[in-house]
Amino acid sequence: MSTQMAIRFADEDVRMLDDMVAAGVGASRTEIVRLALARFVGDERRRQAAAAEAAMWAEFPETLDELERSRANAITYCAAEDWSSLYPPERTGPAQ
Repeated sequence: MSTQMAIRFADEDVRMLDDMVAAGVGASRTEIVRLALARFVGDERRRQAAAAEAAMWAEFPETLDELERSRANAITYCAAEDWSSLYPPERTGPAQ
């Protein structure tokens, strides 16, 4: 299901939409407005999720013991990891 909505745009905004269509950002004004709305809605959902997570952490903050155990685990896991694939051997001759 979809709902049609009538929206008034300022002349400058319409010119910007037309420029974006001409540049290939979208196939039409409508497509660009839909893309912009989808981005805005996604941003708002992420903002709400972040606010909910921040509220949860504020209500149940980590203890110093938990933070120290996390730090110790990170050090242990990093020390056990094979990092050689990230650092290729140095070349001794000219670049190829």
